[in-house]
Amino acid sequence: IDARVHERLESSGIPLSAPATDAEFLRRVCLDLHGVIPTAERVRTFLANKAANRRAALIDELLADPRFAAHLADLWDDYLMPAADDPRLAKQQLNAWLETAFRQRSWDRIVQELVTASGHRDENAAVSYLFKGRETLSPAELTDLVSQYFLGVRLNCAQCHDHPFASWTQDDYWGVAAFFTQIQYTDRRQMKSGVIRDDLALDVRKLENADRLREPRFPRGEVPELRVARRQALALWMTSSENPFFARAMVNRIWWQLFGRGLVEPVDDMHEGHAATHPELLAELTEQFVASGHDLRFLCGAICNSQTYQRTSRPAPGNEQDRTGYSRMAVKVFTPEQLYDSLALLLPATSTPKRFVGNADPREEFVRFFRSDGDPAPTVYDRGIPQTLRMLNAPQWFSPRGEAAMVRRLVEPEMEAPAALEQLYLCVLARTPTEDERQILADFLREHPGDREQAYAEILWALVNGSEFSLNH
Repeated sequence: IDARVHERLESSGIPLSAPATDAEFLRRVCLDLHGVIPTAERVRTFLANKAANRRAALIDELLADPRFAAHLADLWDDYLMPAADDPRLAKQQLNAWLETAFRQRSWDRIVQELVTASGHRDENAAVSYLFKGRETLSPAELTDLVSQYFLGVRLNCAQCHDHPFASWTQDDYWGVAAFFTQIQYTDRRQMKSGVIRDDLALDVRKLENADRLREPRFPRGEVPELRVARRQALALWMTSSENPFFARAMVNRIWWQLFGRGLVEPVDDMHEGHAATHPELLAELTEQFVASGHDLRFLCGAICNSQTYQRTSRPAPGNEQDRTGYSRMAVKVFTPEQLYDSLALLLPATSTPKRFVGNADPREEFVRFFRSDGDPAPTVYDRGIPQTLRMLNAPQWFSPRGEAAMVRRLVEPEMEAPAALEQLYLCVLARTPTEDERQILADFLREHPGDREQAYAEILWALVNGSEFSLNH
């Protein structure tokens, strides 16, 4: 990774930014691998650790923790069910299934199980993403979803005509759609029961867009001789080590999640018209990912251990305009899940963020309020006035009672002011205050000598609502 990145930067005359400090690295890697800021205790322990391998050891620890799988589940249930009509129950089921899958299985096995998912969703939650309300997704909708997220291509651009910029054809699009025709029902009572099954005898002439359906056909490939159900044949082809799209797409997406942009952009539209910034690196990472058995921990660990990932986001003279060379880390915006879970760490008696609880789950309601339409880039800040006002005024966190409870949890009564301020910074920003900040805060406390708890609450409110808290840098 470093050799390929440094080679291009050197040839372009772009200087490297300095390595990230331990505090910067700790906060970044916790957010990227666990989806939440580190606790103050973890910050103190890590900053006191002087072992040469402390960063590598931390990465191993984070990847081995179940929270890594939970974070991936949060990301992927959003990808697979972005706009369900009534998402609470279905997303709860799918999220739990994904968390178990990411904890126990490789990426190729997970995708095989998703593409071929059958049964009642109370017994096999993997079928949840196949529904839109009470009906199953159409072959066209499933083709769009599967090609975009599992193959990294937008076949939907070839739905009505051959792709204008890539070599995808209508035959490619409708050939993939044909693999999903066997799960479309004429018996609507089956759909209402939440059951997915393959109807091998289904008359495809009765389906929507039946006039466009072709024989099942792999993209840019042959018409298979079907010896198994159509979806199973597609899943086996997709996850084969010989497939030119599958592993490459996941490598690009993981890079996109960790660096804020993919080696190919857009991340889900990889074709010959969108060149990779580092084609050799993409090819080598893909080869190693396949050789690892599609092991996501291996892939994330390799990237996070690189010097490229561990650089500061602060620009150096001469690399301020670099957007594609990775001379410094990009500043990423918190996902709604990262924002909620990081706020929840500050709540009294809430060291573990609350998960789905029926239809009244506060986490899911918060996430829906802060979620953007589509699949926004990690570096794009597109929240508006409603989200800002909620952060400023949310009674869940910011009320006289809530603020006092937070302060009492974070700051012990006998703490002197310097230690209390340092504790607040460690809890919220995962770093100690600078000398300038210490002076400003000391002046503020002198100007408010009465209620020390309220003064700390106002400092806490300011730290949480500053941009540093909600950005991953």
